[in-house]
Amino acid sequence: MKDHVFSFIPAKEKSSNLKNKNLLKIYNKTLLELAIISSLKSKLIDITYISSESKKIEKISRLYDCVFIKRPSYLSTKNTKGIKVVEHFLKYLNRKIQKLNPIIIILQPTSPLRTVKDISRSIKIFKNKKLNFLISVSKNHKSPYKDMTIKNKTLIPLFASKNIFENRQSFPDTYKANGAIFIFRYKEFIKKRNFFNKCYPYIMNKISSLDVDNLDDFKLAKKYFKKVHGKKF
Repeated sequence: MKDHVFSFIPAKEKSSNLKNKNLLKIYNKTLLELAIISSLKSKLIDITYISSESKKIEKISRLYDCVFIKRPSYLSTKNTKGIKVVEHFLKYLNRKIQKLNPIIIILQPTSPLRTVKDISRSIKIFKNKKLNFLISVSKNHKSPYKDMTIKNKTLIPLFASKNIFENRQSFPDTYKANGAIFIFRYKEFIKKRNFFNKCYPYIMNKISSLDVDNLDDFKLAKKYFKKVHGKKF
């Protein structure tokens, strides 16, 4: 039976650190449009869904013939957890689609240096390995085992205090989710309600892993865009 693959682009209009970041433009295309185009260019994706509270974003979605899902205002605040937005999207899918147990890939607009190759390659890995969950990650260049927090004006190691004086080479490599790609099976997500149940890592390089959260990130995205994507996107 054919595997149905749907992409889901969560794209609220308002943002805290960088105003209206999903609508900021790189070479005359908004970050939202770049995510949409990447989704449409992947031959492995059947339908692209977009969730937003914004009429501007709805208009852009319609221009690209995407399926738009009107997101309620209570799921569009700075305190809204991403998993709640995913759950709202999954409830939107009709029962016929739910029974197909589709593969869902989440493509956030804040990863403009994520490539179509990364999208298609991660889907192929997901299918070939018969996975239930996959998340894109990038390697940490500084070990978190030496990290500390401050409580009551006192330094507290997050791990063993002896780590502070250990050599960096003593610690295992660590990775962090870069926000570019999340893939899951519909039924498995409904069961687990999280991604970390035998979750497979898709490792991306530092540049492609850039997540636009502030103005400096956005400037870097513009700087590296042509280097990553070439002259034509």
